[in-house]
Amino acid sequence: MPELQRLQASHAPAVLAFELANRAWFAAFISDRGDEFFGQFAERHNALLAEQEAGLGAFYVLVAEDGSILGQLALARHGLHTLRAATSSQHIASQKVLAKAGFHPVGPADPAHLGGKPGTWYQRVLATGDFQG
Repeated sequence: MPELQRLQASHAPAVLAFELANRAWFAAFISDRGDEFFGQFAERHNALLAEQEAGLGAFYVLVAEDGSILGQLALARHGLHTLRAATSSQHIASQKVLAKAGFHPVGPADPAHLGGKPGTWYQRVLATGDFQG
């Protein structure tokens, strides 16, 4: 049975494998991250762990029984009051998913956050009882 786990250093190889296996799919919706992203993956993974340790973020991965990564999820069990997400203007499917999940547009996103493409930040203010877990 898949298990939701808080991101750990030991997840790095499986997360990288997930990213590489899905690179073409992601690139169909946002600009490809480029070889540099993957070449510096260990440093980026460690930066996320440091951010998590400092209490500035909470990162989760869905881990299959064989240790492979099935996806990445965020949960509001850490006292979060607002969730934010950004998507490119041309990625209509993501905009629909965010709207269906209760997110509302709040302003323009820096193209640097979206692989060089213009886009929009969305946010969802969490109500008491959201995301039990």
